[in-house]
Order: sequence, then structure tokens, then C-alpha cells
Amino acid sequence: MIKKLQNIYRIIPEEFQKKSLRHILLSVFNIFLDLVSVAYLIPLFIFILDKDQMPEFLKKITFFNQDYLGFWIGGIILLFIIKNLIQITIIKFQSVLVFDIATKLSGNLATRFLQQSYLNIQQLDKGKEIQKIQMSGTDFSNHILLSLNSFFTEITMMLLIAIVSFILYPKLSVFIFAITIICLLVLYKFRKKKIDTIGKSIRQSYSKATSHLLNIIDGFLEIKSLHKEAFFQKKYAETLSQFNDNFATLKKHQNSNSKYLEIFIIVGLSLFLFYLNSNITLASSKVLLISYVAGISLKLFPSLNKLIIAYTNFKSYRYTIDVLTTQPQNNVDVVNSNSFKQTISLEDVSFSYSKKEPLLSSINLKLNKGEIIGIKGRSGIGKTTLLNIIMGLISVDDGKLLIDNRQITNSSSLFPFVGYVPQQPFLFQGTLLENIVMDEAENAIDYKKIENLITDFGLQKLIDRLPNGLKTKISHDSLQLSGGQKQRIALIRVLYAKPQLLILDEVTNQLDEELEITILQFLKTYAKEQKIAIIIASHSPAINTICDTTFTITNHSLVAN
Repeated sequence: MIKKLQNIYRIIPEEFQKKSLRHILLSVFNIFLDLVSVAYLIPLFIFILDKDQMPEFLKKITFFNQDYLGFWIGGIILLFIIKNLIQITIIKFQSVLVFDIATKLSGNLATRFLQQSYLNIQQLDKGKEIQKIQMSGTDFSNHILLSLNSFFTEITMMLLIAIVSFILYPKLSVFIFAITIICLLVLYKFRKKKIDTIGKSIRQSYSKATSHLLNIIDGFLEIKSLHKEAFFQKKYAETLSQFNDNFATLKKHQNSNSKYLEIFIIVGLSLFLFYLNSNITLASSKVLLISYVAGISLKLFPSLNKLIIAYTNFKSYRYTIDVLTTQPQNNVDVVNSNSFKQTISLEDVSFSYSKKEPLLSSINLKLNKGEIIGIKGRSGIGKTTLLNIIMGLISVDDGKLLIDNRQITNSSSLFPFVGYVPQQPFLFQGTLLENIVMDEAENAIDYKKIENLITDFGLQKLIDRLPNGLKTKISHDSLQLSGGQKQRIALIRVLYAKPQLLILDEVTNQLDEELEITILQFLKTYAKEQKIAIIIASHSPAINTICDTTFTITNHSLVAN
């Protein structure tokens, strides 16, 4: 348990660790406020029931008498108002802190996701990853940290009440707390397995529902054209229903805690009345005992309920501890953005996705700055894989990847000097300008360069036609833009970033022949002027006119044309 608590503390981002300790101290202060308010309330109960039975030490305090009853009651009201206002302020601080931690943790998970290797990303369940990134931080903060805080504060509260009770009524206290522990153990035994199962089912059903929703979004046109809306809607509805059923079951268990607690209270009250009738004969003693039990019950029973809820939440969401403590294997050979000065080369490189047959075998390639190389080959022959190897996204089985004759021993990250445009360009939800400059500050944007590139790539008419020009908002799969326009926007974006190595994968396959030749000629001139290297993978014969050398992948090898 100590090791788990240490792991939980380490999960909390460093900038929030001291604030988390303050969170606990404020919770302790809350306990103090609650106990003070109860201690002030109990004498009033005794006074109202039988003022003659007030304990002697309270009678000596002149405030606790009939003459000051109005002030006494007013004081209680004022005390509870002040107490609750202070506690509301504390709750506000604690709530903000919890959600700040959740935001930071989710952001860290997104960063961790982006740092993974390319092959690892390809094998991931997208729905599960979304569930992990979006929900793990929130679940950890709301259900693990707050549950631990509840454990600490409520147990502290109960211990303080127990100590006072044992001092005043030792026999009755032993009996009451023994019954309480037995009831809690019975409830724990009864629910433990069910709660573990529900927590696991919620995570699985959420990730499945998210996966089916992604299928609907990504495959919208194909689904519509094949008239399979009902099938995908059914699959999504089934998993969503399963998620909601599991979540409803968890909420049912949480909300039913108060009902089980009510049973415990009735059992305890019945035993208390039996004890009162059998063992207490003096009316004064009964008044004192009833007043005391009534006072501590205001805090004792809610504390029990909070403990049960905290236990349920902790068990249901403890998966987050493993998610947030697991570090991905990410051995990155950091390459400085200025380290590509002359050449990139492959020496006897081989790679296979399956041990049965290699995809690429004994590949040798050398590319100098200012050169353009073309890669040809039929679909599925390994062109994209070869590009991924050159970019350092895939580690080779055999051979060497060298930059300026220096071997890259671990190529698990995209090199900082590489610009890449795939067959299906990536556009995100935002303005057209944001899709070009990404996160560049407004005052740093080179509008002149963007305008020149827009003109060179024949997109000026498109920009003029859009309602807000470059400030027009587009979606990640915008129907406002054709496939060819998206490819050209992606080319503008990558050139705006000033790469030293530009890798293009079938980026002109959606352009007409005349526009394709214009853009390829522009790239040839650009490569010579800017001294950048370009690799183009394409089926198009037009690349022969601009490439210094073209290669064809045949029988797993790279053959010069």
C-alpha cells in the first residue's frame, strides 16, 4: 500500500505536488471546523431536552443559559454560515486544483503518444488510446486523489469521534464501532468482485464505442455509398449501450450506498435504544447520551457514506495508476536540425514486416543536398516503407542509415530537418492559415512567402473564393477543398517550414497533368536554389523530367533506371 501511495504521489505533476499537500491540510482544517460546530451544537440539544441536566462544566459558562438562548441559537446559525462559506472557498480551491492536475496529466499522455515510434502507433487501438488520453487524467484526479483525500479526512474524523466516545462512553463505543466495522466488512465482501468487474467493463466498452464512432466519421462517404448506415449505427449503439449500462450499474452501486447505510443506521439505532432502555435508568443520563449521539451522528454517518463511495471509486478507477506510471519505450537518437549538411545514405538496408519474406533487401541509396531522387514501383511494393526508413520512422532489420557519414543507431523519431507530405494530406480543424503555419505567432508569420507559394501553386482563385480568405475555417476532412487542393496546401505548409530534406509520397496523383508538371518544375528550381534534397515516390512518368536519378523497387531491391 505504501508503494502504491508513493506511485500516486509521483504521478502528480511536480508543479502541483505542494498544492496537493495543501489540499490535504485544508481538508484537515475542514474536519476541525466540523468538529467545532458539532461541539457547539451538542449543548443546545441538552439544554432544549432538559436544561437541568447540563453538565457542571457547561453550567459554569454563563453564555449557556436561558438569558442568552437567542444569542446562543444566533451564534450557531452564524457559526454554520461562516464555516460553510470557508469550506466553499476551500472546495473551490480543491476543485480547481483537481481539474488542473487532470488537464496536465491528459496533456502529458498526449505528449507521450506523440513520442512513440511509428510502428507502435500503427498497432494501437485508436478507441483505447482516445479513452486513455481523454479519461485517465480526469479519472485519476476525480476518483483516485479525491478518494484518498476522503479516506484520510473521514477516517481522521471518525477516529477523533471514537476517541471522545471511548472516553465518555467506553462500553457503548466499543459496541457501536464493532457493529460499524462488521457492517463495512460485509459490504466490502459483498461488492468487491462486482466493483472490479464494472470498472474494467466501463473502460472496454468506452474504447469500443469510441472506435465505432471513429469508423463512422472516417468512413462516412463509403458507408453512405454502400447504404450500410444501419449496420454501423447498430454497432455503435450496441457498444454505447453497453458502456451506459456499465456506467449506470456503477452509479447504482454508488447511490445505493446510502440505502445500505440507512439499514446500518436502523440496526444501530435499534441496538442503541435497546441499550438505552436496558442499561440507562436515569433520565438525565439518557438526555446526555441522546444529545451526544445525535450530535456525532451529524458527522459520523455522512463520513461512513463518503468512505464507501471513496472505496467504490478507488477500486473502479485504479487502472489509471498503471496507465500513468507506465513509461513507453522510446529510445530516440536526437538529431540536431542543422546536422544534415551534405548527404543521407542507406547501406545494405533490409526490412520486413514478416519473417517469412523481406519487403526490402540490401537497399543502397545516397542523396546529396540539392538533388532530387524519384522512387517508382507498383502499389504495395515498399515505396512508403522505404520513405519511412529514410525519415527514421522505422528501424531497419539490417544495414545502416547514415547522415553525413555518421550512423544513426536508433532512428525511432522523425528527424527535425525532414518535411513530409503523404498521399492523403493532414488538415485539421482550424483556419486555412493555421493549417499552413501551425502554431506560429501572428507577428512572426511570413505572409509574403505564403502569398508567393499560393501563387506558384495556383491556389489564388481558391483563396479569393473563400468567404474569409486564409482566415476561413476548415474541418479535418473539409468538403470545401478538392483532393488536389489539399495536396497543394500540404506542399505549401511543408515548404513554409523550410525543411532540408523534403519527402513526397504520391503528392501529385490528384492533379491534372499540366498542373502536375508546373509544380514539379517549381520543386526542381526550389531544390537547387534552397539547396534542399527531395525524394519523390510516384507512379507518374512526369517525375522523370525533374529527378536527377530515378529508382524502381523490384524484387525487394532498389534498381537505378
